[in-house]
Parts: sequence; C-alpha cells; structure tokens
Amino acid sequence: GTRRGLFRSKDRGRTWLNVFKMIIQEKSSVLAIGMSSGNPDRIMIGTDRGLFVSDDGGTLWRDTGQALKNRRVKSVAFNSAQIFAGAEDGLYLADAALDNWQRVFAYNNPSDDAYRAEDVSDPIEPEERADPGVSCIAIKGARIYIASGRKISYSDEAAKSWKDFSVAGLSGSVNSILIAERSDKIYCATTKGVFEYNPEKNSWNELY
Repeated sequence: GTRRGLFRSKDRGRTWLNVFKMIIQEKSSVLAIGMSSGNPDRIMIGTDRGLFVSDDGGTLWRDTGQALKNRRVKSVAFNSAQIFAGAEDGLYLADAALDNWQRVFAYNNPSDDAYRAEDVSDPIEPEERADPGVSCIAIKGARIYIASGRKISYSDEAAKSWKDFSVAGLSGSVNSILIAERSDKIYCATTKGVFEYNPEKNSWNELY
C-alpha cells in the first residue's frame, strides 16, 4: 500500500502491478490492508478517504458505504463474522456482508491531562497529536485490542464495552499491537520503541 494506490506482486516482489488507484488522490492513499483468513480473495484497504473492499483478489473494488465514505481509515481487521475499521473518530464494526456499520468506540483527542502524572513517562509531542484516531487493531479469540494515541483498550464483550491498559512505562504513540499466539503476552510498537506489558506490575517494559 502506498500513496499512489495498492500494488500486487505474483513473483515474490520482482514485478508489481497497481491493482487499486482512484482519481481522487486521497482515496488512492492506502493506510491499511486487511485480508480475511477465511476468504483469501477478500481484501479491504483503508485510505485517506474511506474503506474499500475487493472480493476477487483485487481485480474489482467497491466503496463500503456512507458510514466511512470520507473518513480517514487507519486500520482494518477481521474475525470470523465481523469486520472492524479504525478511523479518525473511532472504531467501526460491520457484519461480513458490510451491512449496518456502527461506531462502537469513540475517539477523543489525546491530552496529557487524561493520564495521571505518574503514569506518563514523557509528554506527548505535537506531531504525535497530529494523527488522531484508532491506529491499530488486534484480535485474539473473543478479545479485541485497539490503540488510540498512547492508550491501548480491549473488549471481551464484542466491542460493547471497553477497558484500558495502564500507560505506565509507555512512550510515544502506539502504531502496532502484537498478541503472542501461544501465550497471553502483549507487545506494542510506538513512535518511541517496542514494549511488553507486565500484568504483575500493570505497566510496560521497554524492549527496544
């Protein structure tokens, strides 16, 4: 995914074909790519102006509808029956048929005042405030994880309610979450480094 659209290679990267490009430049700027594990032909991409889906491996594309039409979609994820899209104003959820999009998590602009002084290891820098919204989504079993700014939240109730992890020890804005396959260890990458969550201390340890 690039600012000039989505490219695909069938020869392990030797040659590339542009399979998605729109007339409006913002719609061609790809911010996120998601693929369904149950249907490898289904691809979804988040752009600067909406969310698009292909059900034939990237040959034909369609806009997913009005709910996300002009929103900046920064992250996409699937589970067995639902699709999640992280936008500049929160997290959206739809069924596999892409019907009935609804916002299930509202994003509020980050503020140092939102965290206790002892939790914040360094102040949020201006450039980290400039890119709001749900930056990444991770799913393991029934649990959904999302990140917005420095905050990581999770839901065990199909996105109906959310709880927040402590931000103690974290630096920078979170741009990726990884859940270990064979354990419950949680890792995140931020604009300042890589961190592992320590449940015993309810804080984050910097790894890199």
